[in-house]
Amino acid sequence: MDIHRQTAVAAVTVAAALICAAAPAAAPAARPTAAPRFRFRLAPPIAHPNPTAVPALPNGSGTEFRTVDVPGAYGTLVDGVNDGGVVVGAYFTDQGAKSFGFIEQGKYLTRFNYPGTSGVTSPDGINDLGTSVGTYTDATGTYHGWIRSAEGKFRPFNDPKAASGEGLGTLPEGINDRGMIVGFYVDQNNLAHGFVYDPKSGFKTLDDPGAGTGSGGGTVLVSINNSGVIAGTYVDTSGVYHGLVYSQGSFFNFDAPGAGSGSGQGTIPYGITRDGVISGWTLHGNNE
Repeated sequence: MDIHRQTAVAAVTVAAALICAAAPAAAPAARPTAAPRFRFRLAPPIAHPNPTAVPALPNGSGTEFRTVDVPGAYGTLVDGVNDGGVVVGAYFTDQGAKSFGFIEQGKYLTRFNYPGTSGVTSPDGINDLGTSVGTYTDATGTYHGWIRSAEGKFRPFNDPKAASGEGLGTLPEGINDRGMIVGFYVDQNNLAHGFVYDPKSGFKTLDDPGAGTGSGGGTVLVSINNSGVIAGTYVDTSGVYHGLVYSQGSFFNFDAPGAGSGSGQGTIPYGITRDGVISGWTLHGNNE
């Protein structure tokens, strides 16, 4: 199972969505029968075959775009940005076959590999302290997590429940300023399990009750804000993606308007801000 790579590819081809979600005021005693109300704000597609058909952003909106390209790279993928505008991501040397990490801070660009490796490093998130997280793959194709300090020091980061083998392992996706990390691990049955790591208490598995339990299903947590509210996605028994928010001990699920309901379609959140604004993608019924 490789939801990590599936969602990265989807970012280039599908429409983006912003979902405004307020965290619940108090933890309910039991799983709620209905999710909280969400307000959706759909953005134009990232890439559109007919650009003239995409409505322009309103004048005076204050929106500013900045292109990030690592010099000499075949392609560059931005995976995270902190409140200071520091960008973390991966760049590729030849059609994505080899992946290297980078951090861009203003005029300064740092390229890196996980120590002892070359071409198998994929950063995924960075906090306001400059600490980043990501993965590398070993010779067997197993994913291993890592944490990189702002000073460039690495340490391994692996969920003890993760399995070894092609496409299996530990994949951290996001980190907040308290050092709490979210992501997922893949077990020996090719099933994804969400996890949250607290420096004070260690790893905790978080599986959405609606997630499928067969090969290719499961829960993927992608981002955590400084209040501890988590965003992610789960794949149900039919292979459909659904958005999730985890807050104060409870899961809340949602589907963006227009999201497809077939296998490989649905709602895929990618990040959450300090104010609870969730960004992500929708895969529609026509697989766009």
